Amino acid sequence: MIDRIRIADVAIVATTSTKTGKPRPGLSKATIKKYHTIANRLAEHFGPERDVTTITSGELYDWQQSLDEKYARGSTTNSYRSTARAMWNQLKKQGVNVCSTEDVFVFRPEHKGIKAISEINYWKELVSSGLRDAAIAALVTESGMRLGGLSGMRLSTTEIWENADSGELCLATKVIEKGDKPRIAFGLHLSASLVRAWLEVRKNYLTAIHVSEHDFMWIATDTGKPLAYTSFSDIFDTLKERARIPKHEPTNCHSMRHRFAISRLMAGMPLSIVSKLMGHADISTTDRVYTTMTDEEIKRSFFAQAYLPK
Repeated sequence: MIDRIRIADVAIVATTSTKTGKPRPGLSKATIKKYHTIANRLAEHFGPERDVTTITSGELYDWQQSLDEKYARGSTTNSYRSTARAMWNQLKKQGVNVCSTEDVFVFRPEHKGIKAISEINYWKELVSSGLRDAAIAALVTESGMRLGGLSGMRLSTTEIWENADSGELCLATKVIEKGDKPRIAFGLHLSASLVRAWLEVRKNYLTAIHVSEHDFMWIATDTGKPLAYTSFSDIFDTLKERARIPKHEPTNCHSMRHRFAISRLMAGMPLSIVSKLMGHADISTTDRVYTTMTDEEIKRSFFAQAYLPK
């Protein structure tokens, strides 16, 4: 166990691999920035020289309550809570003797609309993209997959088959996302069709540029090598630009996950199943984020075809 860590150093420790001494694989620049922001918020409350291992659960609870006094927006303090909890869990994995976070973090209600990509923007992006990027966007929207799941997709753990009853294609793939726990993500006919077409193009392209076959699903179009984690965010940014979608409208990977969750809940899928499909460790996360709907979303849900009398 690691005996002592100053708050001033905690973000570096939490984001650095103990094996390589470099940033942990899969961490985006935005996530690393969030960890450093949390370290600053902790330093403001406890002081930069405070030993993280001496902070008790009660003190951590008091710290999060102080956030509510300082920041009016629930979304801001909830983001801080979520990142702090993730940091504490990571420190535990690295052998740091930090306090328990069980029952410490209480998230505030967020009365705001869900930032899901709109129907028209989703299709705009698909028609404006190439085969690889269309397959990626469709798969995220149909499976709720995260960027980490996309970057780690393997040919050997992806299966595409035809549904005997409907004749439509189905897809299943094993992914590892947050928490390093594998789960199965599923895709419907559109994403399965696009991925199958992509696999054929991918195979022939690697042969043409004399790159040895490898197990990664998504490759860079200039080198044939596996796409880096950070490249996927760039893909969504490029799709938005090509489709000429206004900057303030959500179109990133997370907005497509929102679309996936909302569409499943509105169709009547149980919250517990949606939570598992989203890869949430705690069903309360799904409940807190996706059952807080605007009046317009509630109206659309009420009049959805699935709920009309037969």
